[in-house]
This record gives sequence, C-alpha cells and structure tokens, in this order.
Amino acid sequence: MAIGGNYDQSLSPVPPYKDISDGDIVIRTSDNVDFHVPRLRLAALSPVLDGALPSATVSSQNIKPSVNIQETRTSAVWEKFLRIVLLDEELPYTLDNVSVLVETGRKYGIAGMATRMRYALLQPAALDKDPVRVYLMASTWGLRDVAQISALRTLALPSIRHDAFDALSTVSGVAYQKLLDYREECGRVASAVARLGEGDDVLPGWIASKPVHWNRLATKCPGTCAGDSQTVPVVEVEGQPTRIYICIRRSWMTYLETLGKTLLYQPRASLATSPELLEPVVTSALHCQVCMGPMYSNLVSFSRAVESEIEKAVSEIHLLA
Repeated sequence: MAIGGNYDQSLSPVPPYKDISDGDIVIRTSDNVDFHVPRLRLAALSPVLDGALPSATVSSQNIKPSVNIQETRTSAVWEKFLRIVLLDEELPYTLDNVSVLVETGRKYGIAGMATRMRYALLQPAALDKDPVRVYLMASTWGLRDVAQISALRTLALPSIRHDAFDALSTVSGVAYQKLLDYREECGRVASAVARLGEGDDVLPGWIASKPVHWNRLATKCPGTCAGDSQTVPVVEVEGQPTRIYICIRRSWMTYLETLGKTLLYQPRASLATSPELLEPVVTSALHCQVCMGPMYSNLVSFSRAVESEIEKAVSEIHLLA
C-alpha cells in the first residue's frame, strides 16, 4: 500500500460498482453519484446497511431500487470505501483518508476497518511526517503495535507539540499523557547512556568496561594534550576486574556531559553524531599532529557507538498498557 501518487494507472479504470449493468441496487451519495452494488454482499458485511438498504427487487421497467446516503461523505469517500469492502483493493491513503474510512466503517458496523488501515499508518510518508497523529489514531483504534512504533518515531521530533490536534478530538487525555510519560522515560534512559559519574565511575559503565570504546577516547599524546585531559579508571581487559587509568581529552568529557543533559529532554539518538556537539572535540585537537591523525576515525566510531547504545536503551521502553 502506498500513500500518495497516482493510483489510476494501477487500478481497474471501471470498477464493477460504476458499471450500470452490475449490482442489484444503487447507492446515491450526497453529491449525487451512483454506485451499483450487490445488496446481499453489503448486507452481509454491514448489519447497519442491511437495515437501511431496500430490497433488491427490480421493477417492471428494469429500474434498480436506490437509496440516498444521508451524510456528508461524498463519492470520493465511498469510492475508497467500496474498493476496500467489495474489491479488497486499496487506494493511496492520506491520514485524512484513513480517519474518514475508519469512521465510515465504524458507522456502518463493518468489522476490522481499523486493522486494514494498519499498513497505511506504518508507511514512511505517515510516520515521518506526522508520527504524533499516527500515534493518536492508533491509540484510539486499539492498534497497540502501531502506537508503539509511532511513539518511538516521535522521539525524532525536538518536541511533541503538534499542530494537527484535530486527532485529539477522538482520543482521551489518557492516551496523550501516556505519550508524554513514554517520552520522559525514554529521556531518562537515553540520558543515562552518556551521564558522567563521580569517583571511580566517571565514565558510563558501558564505555569504561570495554576497551573497544574507551580506546577511542584515550589521549596517546605525552605532550601538551595531556594537560588538557582528565585521568579516569577503566577496565583493562573486558570481563576482567583489573583497572587501569587513562587520560581522556576534556572535550570528550564535555561532549558526554552536554549530550546527557540534552537527551533528558530530547531523547533523539541522532544527537550523538551531531556536528554541533562533536565540533569542540575536533577543535581541541587541531594543534596536535599526533592526536589529529586518528581523531576522525575515533570520532566517527565512538559517536556511532553512543548512538547505537542510546537506540538500544530506548528500544527497551514500552508504552504503558
């Protein structure tokens, strides 16, 4: 299923319900467009329509019975709706389409309409553009897997203040509060990834316990760079208790401290590789040819490791039921 694009090239140009010879009753929409549909099939799908549709007896003049749909939904909505319930075809859907189609399905008692919209909600065009709205819609319709995925995607936003609050009209404040609580908890665990400690636990444990990480930070230069460094304990061999002390450039410590504070309110893993946070680290080594040599590879490898660790921590946080 795709969202956006031109669907006319891939779907049947004249679906059965637009063929005057098809179906045994006529549904006439609010904008006076006729759809020729089989009564028995619609009645089987919708108990509401079963009671509203006329019998399928054709008159002596070969005129089908018809029913006017008394609502504001136009033929454009019914076109999509009938493709789903009669033909099992799906048009490209916007979030507005999805909302109206689910509401229509619920109005007429058609089971599973929200579930059929799951893939539309999970399309990148929806998740990337409007993850908060996708979350609110999924929460309203009980699509917990979609709610979890979209809640995670909202973390890419600087904040979750949102313009499209029309979706809030159909959800309780509880669902929105759950999203706020989720973001706060994600901020807590993300911040812990970069949080500096005191005493013998200055570096976060996942860094200090693995030489593959702390080696990227260690200052190898015995010259003036040592004076701009901080001595911290680390585990000499992963999995062993023996500790050694290494020198780490203070700019790396500042990077971790600043990142930790920022993640608390903006739990975006991508902040770990932010040029704004990493630039001071590079600048601090510009005067030293010994340090500048491995700086780029160390910076890229370590910042990506931090990003991965943040993603891992956040992925373990789930929305409250």
